[in-house]
Amino acid sequence: MEAWQARCAQILEEVAPSAPFAPLDADDPWSSPSLDALEQQMLATWASAGDVPADQAAQYEAFLGEGLRRRFGGSWTLLPPSLLGEAAGDAACGLGIASPDGESIDVVSSLVPQAYRAGTGTWWSTCYRAHEEIPGDRAI
Repeated sequence: MEAWQARCAQILEEVAPSAPFAPLDADDPWSSPSLDALEQQMLATWASAGDVPADQAAQYEAFLGEGLRRRFGGSWTLLPPSLLGEAAGDAACGLGIASPDGESIDVVSSLVPQAYRAGTGTWWSTCYRAHEEIPGDRAI
């Protein structure tokens, strides 16, 4: 987990030269227009979440999760299997951002597939705006 956190802290430098991140607004990378442009390009580039190369999906997750962490506080965490019930067994089932008070976890691993399910090109910015509009609430 420490290696992942270190990588995420440097995510802007990592993704800046990456073609899928060309629409990124370097001055405000997690603004609604920047998030929408990135999501729309992803949707136009790959037909489904399953088509997104694993390394690219990991970059999106790192970028989106790090934005949540920086803007709303919290820390990176492995998702407890209890989030999926018995289906997950005993293994961690993805990545998330735990709120500073430990009361909630934002499921970062779901943001790419959810963008495809919604198909709007604005799912990510909607999630960020929800955080901003609900005082004290961390859940997406």
